Amino acid sequence: MSSPDELQKEVFLSCRTVFTGEQARIRRPGKIRAVLGQHRSTLGSLEVKYDWEQIADSARLLLQREVFESTQRAKREFPELFTQSASRGQQRTAATTQVKQAPTRAALVRVQGSGDVASGAAPGAIKTRHVAGTSTGTKSAPPVQSKRPSAAAPSTAAPSTAASSICLPYTSQHQALSQTQAVLERVCFDFATKWLPDILQKERWDCPEAVELSVWMRTLGANRARIPTHALNVSQGAGEATLGDTVLAKISKLRHTAVHRLPISATETIHFLEAATSFAALLNDSARAVSIAAVSNTVASHTRDREAHCALLQLRLERELRALSDQRAQLDGIETEARRAVCRDEAAHAASMESTLNTAMTRLLCDSVEIPEISECGDVRQGPGVPHGGLLSGSRAGDNVNIDSDGGFGTEDGEIWLELLKTVM
Repeated sequence: MSSPDELQKEVFLSCRTVFTGEQARIRRPGKIRAVLGQHRSTLGSLEVKYDWEQIADSARLLLQREVFESTQRAKREFPELFTQSASRGQQRTAATTQVKQAPTRAALVRVQGSGDVASGAAPGAIKTRHVAGTSTGTKSAPPVQSKRPSAAAPSTAAPSTAASSICLPYTSQHQALSQTQAVLERVCFDFATKWLPDILQKERWDCPEAVELSVWMRTLGANRARIPTHALNVSQGAGEATLGDTVLAKISKLRHTAVHRLPISATETIHFLEAATSFAALLNDSARAVSIAAVSNTVASHTRDREAHCALLQLRLERELRALSDQRAQLDGIETEARRAVCRDEAAHAASMESTLNTAMTRLLCDSVEIPEISECGDVRQGPGVPHGGLLSGSRAGDNVNIDSDGGFGTEDGEIWLELLKTVM
């Protein structure tokens, strides 16, 4: 059975997104139950383990201690959750660095001359370029196979808490990246309308939907020398002073991931959204930069909640596995003791049987004795091999042999013969 501390941890993690803003300041039990009831569908995992009154009472105690209002109070209440989150944050930083440094096609392709678009190429036309490790030609690249996992039965593996292994639901990832791509296409169109209007007229691009984001990256790269310095908002461009290859490569990779439906980790998704925010801010579109930043913050918040929840599940699994291990050890001990008891009983029975047989044979068996007759009443009569009133062969003088006056064995000897006969038969 879970302890009260474990209950409060699970309630805290499950209700972090429920008690936010004004909802984090309610204190009346009735209002708390009403709010929990509105989100009951998302709290199903808690109801499986705990009574609804226990959940509501734990939520009330957490609200009274203002745990949902202050991250610092939450850290004091549940330090182990935030300690593990900090170590995973370092893993996320390392993973982000790898994503930033990963080479991309857009980074390797150098725009030469006035560029494809400026030279009159049709919008969206695909030209063969020399990329590191490849040769020019018209041979098409092999189709990209999606690595997105298909729907399958729920996994029974232990939850992974590594930052690089936590992924958004693919629908959410694709929606975030594809909509961000569309927003950036509008950002580029508005920027070109102001600073590169001749390109729009020449290519007959009359709306944002007419140009792909990858084409915009080539166009901006080819015409960056024509863009005045004051057209770029360097102060909000996250340190990116110009439309360099690194900036354009990040946005091109975002588009590539969205178009080809490539599943990526939540960390990579956040990185793409942060790069898109910086790009929109660099092109002086603060309104759209704020919108993309809001999406990025939402994804990051849910990712942190996911990491903390996975950490709690991992702790719970480890605790339950330890309990199962202890129970298994107890059962092994019970089994061992049961086997020993059976062996002891079997040895005792064998020793008793040996003693009984030896005693019977010592007292009754001799060379000249024939098996006596047994009367209907169970009396054992003397056989012809033993003289009347004589001693049994093999017995010593002075041994008492119980013989009746009519020549038969006594009652005690008859019972021994019966037992012996039963044993032999």
